[in-house]
Amino acid sequence: MKNSWESTVTLNNAILWALSAVTGLAAVQMLIWATLGALTATETLVMSLTS
Repeated sequence: MKNSWESTVTLNNAILWALSAVTGLAAVQMLIWATLGALTATETLVMSLTS
């Protein structure tokens, strides 16, 4: 009985790790997009000011 309970906990931990990894990747991706967006906006602003 203890064995099946341990495997269930291990499975739950694996699922939690996978979810946190996916969430972390999504957060990093959003951060990259935000940075690129800010750079693009800054570049556009500089271009419009200098032209």
